Amino acid sequence: MSEFSRLIAVEPGMGAGTEAMAIEVEAGPEERAALAARFGLLSLDHLSAKGRLQVFDGGQSARLEARMAADVVQPCVVTLEPVASHIEDSFAVRYTRRQTAGAEGGAAREVWVAHDEEEEPEPFTDSGIDVGEAVAECLGLALPPYPRAADADSASASLGHAIDDKERKSPFAGLEALKRK
Repeated sequence: MSEFSRLIAVEPGMGAGTEAMAIEVEAGPEERAALAARFGLLSLDHLSAKGRLQVFDGGQSARLEARMAADVVQPCVVTLEPVASHIEDSFAVRYTRRQTAGAEGGAAREVWVAHDEEEEPEPFTDSGIDVGEAVAECLGLALPPYPRAADADSASASLGHAIDDKERKSPFAGLEALKRK
């Protein structure tokens, strides 16, 4: 089970376009703590999403479109100091119902995806679509990969000087001096 699960049951009568279902989810404190651990964050102070779920083909396929917002704190890749970020990102996920054995003649339904389409649809079962997990995955993709604190450049430069000093005082420097004599 996902750290941030929000299952939405997909019914054949649900619609698309102006008839789409409005979706609004927000992670609670325990869910944010679990997601922070999952993504290696120091903290996740806010995570929410608003969007809509459209259902097509008599409940056999769906499309989730949403806008996610989050406030995260990550460790700096240079100094390990906390780096706060506000993230906003839009995403869309296509879904298709996963057929179980015994349904519709006992065979699994094959899904054909044309090469010019975005991505293969995600499967969903009779339990529904986990909107919370879709939001969590969007967060994971939107996180800054290399967060840097404001003083990271100066810390990096001083680290470079320390390495240069060590190279100058290497044990081979003494051998080089003996070689010249």
